[in-house]
Amino acid sequence: MASVRHIQFLLLLALSSGLSAQTTRPPAPALVEGHVVNKLTGAPVKGAHVIYTRLASSAEAALPISTDSDSQGQFHIELTPGSYRLWVERPGFSRLNYGARTTEAPGDTLGLAAGQEIHDVTFRITPLGAISGRLLDDDGEPVQGAGIQVLRVSYATEKRRLVPVSGASSNDRGEYRCYDLPPGWYFLLATPRGAPLTRPAERDALVPEMQDPYAPLYYPGVLDLGSASPVAVPEGGDVPDVNFRMQKVRAVTVRGRLLSPVNLGQSQVQVVLAHNERETASYVDRAAAAVDAATGRFEIRGVVPGLYFLIATQLHSGRALAARIPIDVSSSAPPQDVVLPLAQGPDLIGNVVMDGAAKLPPDVTVRLVSVEGLAAGPPPFGKVGPDGRFHLPAVLPGLWNLSLEQLPAGVWIKSATFGELDVTAADLIVSGGGTGPLRIVLAEGGADVSGVVEQEGQPLKSTIVLAPTEPDLKDAPQMYRSTSTGDHGTFAFKGVRPGAYKLYAFESIEPFAWLNPDVLKPIEEMGEAITVSPGEKLSRRLVPVPYEALLPPH
Repeated sequence: MASVRHIQFLLLLALSSGLSAQTTRPPAPALVEGHVVNKLTGAPVKGAHVIYTRLASSAEAALPISTDSDSQGQFHIELTPGSYRLWVERPGFSRLNYGARTTEAPGDTLGLAAGQEIHDVTFRITPLGAISGRLLDDDGEPVQGAGIQVLRVSYATEKRRLVPVSGASSNDRGEYRCYDLPPGWYFLLATPRGAPLTRPAERDALVPEMQDPYAPLYYPGVLDLGSASPVAVPEGGDVPDVNFRMQKVRAVTVRGRLLSPVNLGQSQVQVVLAHNERETASYVDRAAAAVDAATGRFEIRGVVPGLYFLIATQLHSGRALAARIPIDVSSSAPPQDVVLPLAQGPDLIGNVVMDGAAKLPPDVTVRLVSVEGLAAGPPPFGKVGPDGRFHLPAVLPGLWNLSLEQLPAGVWIKSATFGELDVTAADLIVSGGGTGPLRIVLAEGGADVSGVVEQEGQPLKSTIVLAPTEPDLKDAPQMYRSTSTGDHGTFAFKGVRPGAYKLYAFESIEPFAWLNPDVLKPIEEMGEAITVSPGEKLSRRLVPVPYEALLPPH
């Protein structure tokens, strides 16, 4: 009897061990196979890095791991079950995420179950482009050692900026080549090498003088961006013969002095020279001054002749002061004794009222946002009282955008005036003496605009832009609205200001690029024209603007 019990025990032990082995056996790996091809030619791409990283919790490591495509462009990866990000990189090509058709798109998450096999993943990667040419002087001789910058216009921060993308130097034949360029429009800036000083160095200079600098020139050989010629680079395009005709324009030095009622040495001080672009301090080619806090002297070297704003700010114990003057810089007589008297800005007062008999919403805040990004300290703001009045203390001179926070759904700004000026869709200009008052009229019954983006009956992820078409609103960034579609291709805008618009659904677009008129102009006909009235609820089905429509043609 005992031996039978012993045998039963051994059988139970063996069965338990088998079950334990089964429960601890690792899950079967998943298999992902596919190939990488050149989007333009369809040819297989060898040596492309197929990179993946597991979407893990913060307690788990998620370092990227890669495998390379073979001579046929093929790859295969075995992965443990889970969720992954997958993308492809290769020198000379744009990066591409799994599930994305364009280089800018974020792509999709790849979810894998145990033993799952995926055999048809295809990455169509886009070759990058290049720009090449020569730099010649007035006599047709090559310019050696000049620096070349490739720049593109970006509105990524809602402001027009020039962003460097690539660079090179000219060789002994004046030749240069800039490569690895995504498709788009570019500006080129050539900076000639300086020359030995033609005079004794100044002993009291704030910045040591090493050489006489020459002014940088935009292609094809001009001083200002407004006269420059953009260069179009299509997908994989190699653009030759982008040649400069260089002229020797000596850059100059601007000097001056700060005057302040408080100690400069115990403050944050900044002096900026910015191009005067339609009475606005441009974000392009700004220059910061060297400042001697003990004497208030400042100096800016390498300045190109032109029209500028000279803007100084000082932040002292939470108190902001500023000065702003326009200056004309010439090569023959550069400003050498500019005086900038720093002072606290004026207080602005105003009131908010409702159109009609509606009650003023509670908790509304009026805030000013610097258009030029040169104001010191926090942006001015003030709570609107029950009587509609508000107070904005010490607003520095400059250009400001008006913003209202805590507005209820459906309430919109019908009008805003600053003194006798309409600033509903314009910049609020504050001078040293101030003006006003600021009067804001709100209205109820903003429109609702919603819809869905589809192509061939399938919902698509898109960026939706509601762009005003009325001439006096098209140049006002605050009048544009944008959103992204949901999982089912749906979108919605609430509290839309009544008026005329165009609705765009972009397959892929850089943030705020729609503020660039050169982007919207070629595709205006692809937008859906709408006009909304107060309280109207409007719905539209949209077809996305293809990514290729925003690119330079081949």
